[in-house]
Amino acid sequence: MGNNFHQWGFKVKADTGVMDITPSNVNVDYDYLKVYGIQLKDGRDFSKEIASDNGKAFIINETFAKELGLKETVGTPAGHGWYNNDSLGTIIGVVKDFNFNSLHYKVNTLEMVVHPDWGYDELSVKIDGARTDEAIALVKDLWSTQVPSYPFEYSFLDEHFEVLYESDKQMSAVVSIMAGLAILISCMGLFGLAAITTERKRRK
Repeated sequence: MGNNFHQWGFKVKADTGVMDITPSNVNVDYDYLKVYGIQLKDGRDFSKEIASDNGKAFIINETFAKELGLKETVGTPAGHGWYNNDSLGTIIGVVKDFNFNSLHYKVNTLEMVVHPDWGYDELSVKIDGARTDEAIALVKDLWSTQVPSYPFEYSFLDEHFEVLYESDKQMSAVVSIMAGLAILISCMGLFGLAAITTERKRRK
């Protein structure tokens, strides 16, 4: 969350023909919506019990659904641009819009797919804030067992957001300082003007 997702070619087979679109895309796990609390607006979530959900099922956001303008979005054949039309999967759900990029950008079109074969660069784990140290130790132990060839590195989502908006805070600080200086200079000018006016009245 907060990073720019990749953009891939995406095909949607509508009544008028196959549409080629390039939305933002993210390869997720079956529990992605649950972990982040993303709400479904229509359709269903990914399921390990349904074999076709591996690589052939897609969940899109409201913005994408509106852009498609289909009467029935859920159930529409769709897939990535390198698939032939005959091997398209299916849009199984539509989620409510959420900010997946920086808040500097409006919510863009988004498509999610479960494709374990492609691998994952990041892992999100929801933990109990009251048991942080215990949770980190557990995850580290599992990591060392499952992927010992890669070092265990982690960060908290709030820390990630802190870094993401660090430049905003710096700019805000600069603006505040400039505004303070402007007010100080204005007050000095008013004070000087009042002093000159008082001096002139006294001479009269």
